Amino acid sequence: MTVLRWSQSNVPEDDTVVVAACDLPNLTSTVVVSMMHRLSTSNVDIVVPRAGGRVHWSLLALRRSSCIDVLAAEFARGKRAVHRAVATLERFEIEMDTEAVVNVNERNMLPISSPNR
Repeated sequence: MTVLRWSQSNVPEDDTVVVAACDLPNLTSTVVVSMMHRLSTSNVDIVVPRAGGRVHWSLLALRRSSCIDVLAAEFARGKRAVHRAVATLERFEIEMDTEAVVNVNERNMLPISSPNR
């Protein structure tokens, strides 16, 4: 919600906003561009990736003009789960490679070598 509020004064109303969790180490510009392209060439409000048989809510492409008021109202009602907050919006699920949306929740999932590991 913070990025959408910021976008109200910093992003043109008809622009796309992409929101990504900080723990998506394999996220590439190709993934983001494909989501933005799908959003710009359709009438949906939101594009989310589908990989490995499920939707990955940690990465979203939003049409700011149609989403901000809906999300603000849902957050005000106490909804914090993104999939519930966007339930009334038109969405498109874009198929992605599972590796592109790997969500790293533990240090041992990172592809680094560290003496503290």
